[in-house]
Amino acid sequence: MKFLTGFEAAVHADAVIIADLHLGIEKLLFERGIRSSDVSEKLVKKTLKVLKRAKKEKLIIAGDIKENPVSVPREARNYLKEVGEHAEVILVKGNHDGGIERVPGIDVVSAKGFSYRKLGIFHGHAWAKDEVMECKHVLMGHNHLHVKIGGRWESVWIEMEPDKKKIREII
Repeated sequence: MKFLTGFEAAVHADAVIIADLHLGIEKLLFERGIRSSDVSEKLVKKTLKVLKRAKKEKLIIAGDIKENPVSVPREARNYLKEVGEHAEVILVKGNHDGGIERVPGIDVVSAKGFSYRKLGIFHGHAWAKDEVMECKHVLMGHNHLHVKIGGRWESVWIEMEPDKKKIREII
């Protein structure tokens, strides 16, 4: 697995992996006085760019494709339609992804995640199934991790091997 700088994305085997798009957040921002009508459109373009750069035709989203936990906004439907024309889309269900199964053209995986070519992938709001935790490396979304570099906030991934002994103590 490798991380793609500037894209908040990872590449593993034949897939690009992203997380936490929160499509449809424009409405929430507008309600708070922030006008940003093109957030979702920019994410479509960015996703297509990273797929092209990585030369991959599979996209795995580690949860929270949409902001509203109940409804499926137009922005999420449009994103999945446009990206789905260029890549197979697999979504690990996140805590904001209620009703996402109704959108055609995507494979939806349980919030407990799955093992994809020996990489465990889950969203992180629900406990991962054993198959995920038995992988040498685990990729989890949900945390929206950022660091400040030179006065600018950057999204980051943290890569680590799970400490199975400590995990077993928790459960």
